[in-house]
Amino acid sequence: MTLRHIRIFVTVYQCESITKAAAKLHLAQPSVSLAISELEEYYGLRLFDRMARRIYITEAGRQFYSYALHISSLFDEMEKGMKKSGSTGTLRVGAGITIGSRLLPELLVRFRKQHPDFRVKALIKNYSAVEEALLSNQIDFALVEGSPSAPQFVDIPFMKDRLCLLCGPSHPLAKKDCVLPDELLPFDFLMRETGSATSEIVKSLCSLHGLKITPAWESASNEAIIEALKKSLGITILPRLVVQKDLLNGSLKEVGLKNINLERIFSILYHKNKYLPEVAREFIAFCSVTAEELCRDDAMPELPPG
Repeated sequence: MTLRHIRIFVTVYQCESITKAAAKLHLAQPSVSLAISELEEYYGLRLFDRMARRIYITEAGRQFYSYALHISSLFDEMEKGMKKSGSTGTLRVGAGITIGSRLLPELLVRFRKQHPDFRVKALIKNYSAVEEALLSNQIDFALVEGSPSAPQFVDIPFMKDRLCLLCGPSHPLAKKDCVLPDELLPFDFLMRETGSATSEIVKSLCSLHGLKITPAWESASNEAIIEALKKSLGITILPRLVVQKDLLNGSLKEVGLKNINLERIFSILYHKNKYLPEVAREFIAFCSVTAEELCRDDAMPELPPG
């Protein structure tokens, strides 16, 4: 079994076709088929099922892919590292919507003052998309809200945040300083889209406390939800990091929520088999020191406990 076998397998897996993989690799189709057969014989496993002139990945194949992809990417990283001359490298970083819009830009600006020549390739999407990008090696690491759902990740907590129950200043709920969960039921709920970390946390909290909430709105944009809140179209739960300025200027009202802990941890994730470039390791260490400082710069008084 050689690196050539691994590269061929990764390409077949990604193309879902031996014919397409052969064309992409500029190899004869029989050579690709032979390489897959040799891998299967070597490990004594079936990596693909062949049915009706199509191939279907097996569970063993999926497991092998997670290793093969990172072995291949590690070799590529070595090639780039050995061949580069004077380059400081590229950060391939992912982030959830909240961190990507409110925290990551300032972190990168401050990091660049120490490393003026590094380049950035950023992916800002909801949590499930960022996690998939990590698994497929599109990014080296990610800054996310919450904890990973996959066991393949190393999880490094780097700051605390909390969610807020929010409404507009003219909404009926704004007259109250603190409410019980059941008091939310009469109001329209504005929700982040399925797959976002905030949405999954809110759904888990609702399930834990027996609340059945059907969202009146579902949006991938925090800004769209905030504008709807300001017009009293409903209530929501969003990260405090997103709404600090709106709370300070009075355009939104935070209401305490009794008996529910809305604190959470922001984490840095990377694949346990991933070799991190030096600039990535330095940025991860930098985040752990700097993120909390950034939030203190924008700090506002805490809501009194319910």
